[in-house]
Amino acid sequence: MRYEGDVSVAKAFGDQLPSLSYRISVEPDYVSHSGHAGLTTRLGSPDTVASVGYSLTYEFEQPTPMIT
Repeated sequence: MRYEGDVSVAKAFGDQLPSLSYRISVEPDYVSHSGHAGLTTRLGSPDTVASVGYSLTYEFEQPTPMIT
């Protein structure tokens, strides 16, 4: 069975929109974490924007317990 959850937040400050997000995925033998930070800003007109962001993912396998 896999469990997964995520959360995101963004708040406008004038023409700038910073954002953060986090995601976790857990399986019996595997865990994954990821995050993202981004910034969107308006360039002159409302339909012209520039965006930049950075994402990072960390994954690892969990040891399977030995059954005796």
